[in-house]
Parts: sequence; C-alpha cells; structure tokens
Amino acid sequence: EVNSENWIIPKMNSEITAAPVPKTDVPWTTIEDSDPRWIFKGFESQNNHWNASGATLAFGYENCIAEITFTGTAVQYYAYRGPEGGMVNITLDGVSCGEFSLENHASVHGQHYVKIFEKLDLSRGPHTMIIQGDGNTTEKTIDMLSIIE
Repeated sequence: EVNSENWIIPKMNSEITAAPVPKTDVPWTTIEDSDPRWIFKGFESQNNHWNASGATLAFGYENCIAEITFTGTAVQYYAYRGPEGGMVNITLDGVSCGEFSLENHASVHGQHYVKIFEKLDLSRGPHTMIIQGDGNTTEKTIDMLSIIE
C-alpha cells in the first residue's frame, strides 16, 4: 500500500516458512573419462580442461577406440564438440547405434558437456559400450558417461 509518497509495509502475523517439497532423487551417476574402467586405444585423458566434467577430457584421433563395461539401465555419452571434431561410431552390447558428429562451428571455443548419445531402456546388468573414431585425423572426445544403475 502506498500512502502519499511513503510505502507502508504491514507487519506479518507469522514467520515465513518453506513449503514442504519432497526430495528429488536423481538416479544418474557419472563415469568420467579418467575412470580406470575405460580401455583406451588411441584416446588419452588430459587434465586441466576446466569446462569439461571433472576437469578432464579424453582426446583421440584417427581410428581411436574407447571401451567400457558398466552396470546400468540407461546411459548417456557426453563429449566436447568443436570446429575440429570428427565422427564416432557407437556400439552398445555388440549392436551398432550409429555414427555421431562431434563437429560444431557455433564458436571457435566449441561446446563442452554436449550429450551425443542416449539409450534409456537397457536391461538390468552389465553392458559394454565402444566409441570408435573414424579414419580421419579429426578430433574425437569423451567427457563422461552418465548412467542409471
């Protein structure tokens, strides 16, 4: 309420309380590129990449291969996409899931933490994912996997 040029703020009769909100349970867990479960052939995890998850980023070039076995019912693959990015083929449990581009020209700095691939309806138990770079010398990256156990 405004009384001429002065604000009148009425005194409250009770304390302000937060509304009860149920806790949100996010079941996703992270597997960083620096996790020892990765088997790298042509990829190398590098430190001091502050825009990447865990401040590490794995780089590979022609014919690089990364393999990991994890237990979960869903998986997401995150990578860095940039002007020098190439193509990766993803295989999950021996089945090809397709080829995905890591190239992006939106910025000279590229895009960090980009979800490249997702599979949500996995059966319970162990799964093996292979990320394989094409034969070009373009850059392939792995930032992390996010899984639901």
